[in-house]
Amino acid sequence: MNIKFLSAAFISVMILTTSFSASASLIEYNDYTLNEITNVVSSNDLEWLQWDETLGLSIDEALAVNQGWRLATRTEMNSLFNDMLSTSLFTGTSNVIDRHTWGFDDTNYLLFLEMIGSVNTAFNSSCEDDFEISCRYSILSFDSIKVLFDSELDNYTGLGYLRQAYQQDNFECIVDQGCELLSTDTNGAYGYLQYASISPNTYEPNGGVALVRAIYDVPEPSTLVIFMLGVVVLASRRFKKQY
Repeated sequence: MNIKFLSAAFISVMILTTSFSASASLIEYNDYTLNEITNVVSSNDLEWLQWDETLGLSIDEALAVNQGWRLATRTEMNSLFNDMLSTSLFTGTSNVIDRHTWGFDDTNYLLFLEMIGSVNTAFNSSCEDDFEISCRYSILSFDSIKVLFDSELDNYTGLGYLRQAYQQDNFECIVDQGCELLSTDTNGAYGYLQYASISPNTYEPNGGVALVRAIYDVPEPSTLVIFMLGVVVLASRRFKKQY
C-alpha cells in the first residue's frame, strides 16, 4: 500500500481523534460551557476564567498575570449568579448586599462551584493541651469560593461568595473519658454579592478574582467538516497518482 496514502490516512485519524478529545473535555450547564483544559467558562458572548485560577491574588495581581482579561462587573456577576442558580434574586438594586440562601438542596450550587472553580474549606479543631480537663471542638468540610469583582460603585469593590450546604458536628471531650457528640448543625447552601470598600491590593486567601473577556464570533470547524477535509485530501492524492 502506498506510504503517502497511509500517512494521509493517519493524519486524518489524528485530526478526528483530537476533535473528539476536545469535545470530551467540555462540561455544559445552563448555557455555560467549561473547557477543563483551558479552565475557561464560556457563555454566549463572554468568557470567565475559573475563579480558583486567581486564588490568593489581589485584583491588581490577577490583571497583571492574565493579560487580555478585565474585571467582571456587578451587572455581569448578577447575571452569572441568576443563570447558574436558576433564580432572579440577584438584582443589583441594593448598594450593600444581595444574598440568597438555598436550603439543603444544593444541586445548583454544586454545579456552579464545579463550573466556576472552588476551594475546600475544612476545619477540624482538636484538644492538644494534655493538662486540659475537657474541651469542645467541631468538624466540618465544604466547598466554597470567594471572589472580587467591579461593583460599579464609586470607592467600592464587589465581593461574591458561594458555599454548598454542609453539616457541622460539635463534640465535647474529657480526658480519659473520650468524646461525645453534643450537637449537629446543618447549614444550607448560600450565596451573596456584597459591595464594600476593598483596596485593589487586597486579596482573599480562600478566593480569587472574577475575570472576563469578550467572545469574538470565530466559527470552529465541526468534526464532520474536519473528517470530510481528510477524505478530500486522500481522494486528491489518489487522483494525482492515477493521472
